[in-house]
Amino acid sequence: MLSKEEIKIRMRIVEADLKTMTDYMMLQLGKGDMHGVMDATADIRELTAELKAYRSVVEGDSEDYRH
Repeated sequence: MLSKEEIKIRMRIVEADLKTMTDYMMLQLGKGDMHGVMDATADIRELTAELKAYRSVVEGDSEDYRH
């Protein structure tokens, strides 16, 4: 189980990963590499869902989150 503080740390990591993947997606789009764009968007969807779950725990009443 992760404490709220550990979740907040994980959220910062996921947010950084999200920026990296967005930058990568834009790079691949500029190159015309649609396969790279598709890969990046899949990762972005997963990271966004993970971040949403963490936010719901931090903003809710739950004391911890099983990761």
